[in-house]
Amino acid sequence: MGVSLYVETLEPVTTEAATAALAGERIKVRRSNLDAPTQVEVTGSSDVLVDSVSVDADHSHGLWLWAVADNLHMAATNAVELAAGLREQARA
Repeated sequence: MGVSLYVETLEPVTTEAATAALAGERIKVRRSNLDAPTQVEVTGSSDVLVDSVSVDADHSHGLWLWAVADNLHMAATNAVELAAGLREQARA
């Protein structure tokens, strides 16, 4: 699955701050010198690959994002993690 997102913030945000806020265990943000991620590249992974974040040239509160993910793999991974968590709760 690929998605193009427009995000509007209350305050102007730099690309560096937005990148730092997005990056996490399963979210990988690309550097601007790399090609945009593709659906093929993320197949079989539970990561979300985000292209470099860009500020809207006409609106300093706006950000553009391109992200790809394997939605089927992510759903399966989340289901397994949820089941494992419920199992641990039942044992406690």
